[in-house]
Amino acid sequence: MRRHALALAALLAGCTEQVPACADPTLRFDGTRCVAVGDGGLDAGPSPLDAGHDAGADAGVDAGCPAGEEACGGACVDVSTSAEHCGTCNTPCAAPRACRARACVDDPVEVSTAPTHTCVRRASGRVACWGSNQHGQLGDGSLEDRLSPVAVEGVTDAAAISVVGVVGATRAGNGCLRRRGGQVLCWGYNERGRLGVEAPGDQPAPAAVITSGGAPLAGAARVGAGWTYACATVNDAATRLLCWGLFGTFRAPAPITAVPTAGEIVELAVGVEHACVVAADRRAYCWGTNTRGQLGDGTTTPRPTSAAAVRQGGVELGGLSGVAVTETSACAWRTSGVVACWGDRERLGVEPPIDDALDAQDVPTLTDVTGLFAGQYASATCATRSSTDEVVCWGIDIVRSVRDGAVRLAYTPTAVVGIEGASQLSVATSHACALVGPEVRCWGRNDFGQLGDGTRDPRADPVSVVLPP
Repeated sequence: MRRHALALAALLAGCTEQVPACADPTLRFDGTRCVAVGDGGLDAGPSPLDAGHDAGADAGVDAGCPAGEEACGGACVDVSTSAEHCGTCNTPCAAPRACRARACVDDPVEVSTAPTHTCVRRASGRVACWGSNQHGQLGDGSLEDRLSPVAVEGVTDAAAISVVGVVGATRAGNGCLRRRGGQVLCWGYNERGRLGVEAPGDQPAPAAVITSGGAPLAGAARVGAGWTYACATVNDAATRLLCWGLFGTFRAPAPITAVPTAGEIVELAVGVEHACVVAADRRAYCWGTNTRGQLGDGTTTPRPTSAAAVRQGGVELGGLSGVAVTETSACAWRTSGVVACWGDRERLGVEPPIDDALDAQDVPTLTDVTGLFAGQYASATCATRSSTDEVVCWGIDIVRSVRDGAVRLAYTPTAVVGIEGASQLSVATSHACALVGPEVRCWGRNDFGQLGDGTRDPRADPVSVVLPP
């Protein structure tokens, strides 16, 4: 017994750092954990602090730290969520990855849907896509359909993404992204050079958009892909709005006029054959096809390259935070949370009968909106609400359409169950996806694997997408 006591004294005397105190005064710290001192010497049995824990699994758990934490650098740390000590001490996650469940993860930050495929941008700047790939719209360098996410080739610094496509035998689709340095890349279906890239034909991997002078388009602040064309905003000496593609008379990026050039454009939304922006003056300006009044200027006159201000009750609609467009309509929301829509009568958020709205009409039930998201090709518009934390949609009712096996409409805003608290979402013709916390959740039709759950089964209820590491 004396021999064991001397050994313990020698052990303690040889320490150069302060020995942690055990909460129980009858215990002693043996360099790894608190143990009992018995007549026979150091007891290898578990202390009350170790009760219920496996010694092998918790060998790194330091005494005095709450359950589930470890002592790292002199502090108790939850290694299941710490980006500096992920899983174990001194195992950092490379920025901007987060630590979750003791593993470094690259969270999704933006999702974009097309009728037959979906893409997501991650915190690191990488992009992953899934679904139909007949024309290279997944950007992975192949033409192979994917039921689960695959990485877009060569992209590690994306700052924004936008994808689009059509339903039908062609299963055509494409996408564009803005890099952190302002360069714009596009890929996928390239009929008659609509992508604005140098090479002809479909592009299965991203390629730079080329200006009329032969140089890559640079300095972009926002980008949006439409079916027949794409647009970007460029902030240099003055704000410029440039578009390229089949609609109008341009292939290389060309300016859209009559949009205020002072200050940055707040939001850009591109539809099938029309588009809108919210300018720095907080007014909406739209251009393109106008068969259903989707430009909101009080007429049905098309405006291929010159935008018109959206009007309500004879005056320009102002005080806006953002705008979203479908194939034949558009909606904007004010800083007050009120929503106004124009165009196709089935997309206005009100019960019929009603005629197409050639100028903006308020949606009477929405006064607390924090974001608007719309889909192309006769799809839906969705809004996030602050008072209920829910998402409501009107237009195509994707949930009912899946359950009934036929297209159903929701004329007024209807809540979608399972995506409460969503921070961002994207709507396509017959499916949609939302970001809910660190998850991507998708629902709707799944003929081409566009839900990303590894199947082709339709889902009325949102399912989580498992992204690659």
